[in-house]
Amino acid sequence: MAEINEEIRNGLNFWADTMLTADADEWAYHLNYFSRDIINASIIFQHVLSNIGIKSGIITEENTEELGKRLRQLVIDMTGYDPAGIIIKQYKGNGNNEQQ
Repeated sequence: MAEINEEIRNGLNFWADTMLTADADEWAYHLNYFSRDIINASIIFQHVLSNIGIKSGIITEENTEELGKRLRQLVIDMTGYDPAGIIIKQYKGNGNNEQQ
């Protein structure tokens, strides 16, 4: 498990550095992301932060639903896409290669 955790952390470090460089060097605008990328980024964000939040006692059974709703609303507010809608399209077979 420690090896997998190290690989994940190395990957997160690599991609975070790459994206920071893209922003700093002003070539991020030329990148194109699609609705599936919103889901992937949300999964990673939620996974890492939930892991830390649960272990620190900040995320509890009492507030987990509210936090999930807030994350969903943040994604909608920032992208105009509802993550639930993206997933529904994906499972219906309409989003396998979606480039929106």
